Amino acid sequence: AFEGKIETDGHLIIGREAVVSADITAGEVSVSGIVNGRIKASQKIELYKKSKTSGDVIAPDLSIESGAIFNGTCIMEDKN
Repeated sequence: AFEGKIETDGHLIIGREAVVSADITAGEVSVSGIVNGRIKASQKIELYKKSKTSGDVIAPDLSIESGAIFNGTCIMEDKN
């Protein structure tokens, strides 16, 4: 489990076994595990099946695979 804050310009991949409680800022975020916190991506966010995301997501491109659990608010902004 990870708690805190994550910031990167790159692609953050949260694996199937990962449990993350953090505010995340990245270029791209792919979630296969569990995330509690806000996710902000400048490019896109991908929520894969069996993932669990609780918190707001902010990105210009969002994909939620069938079987993913998402509880929160989505804000879609234009790419910068």
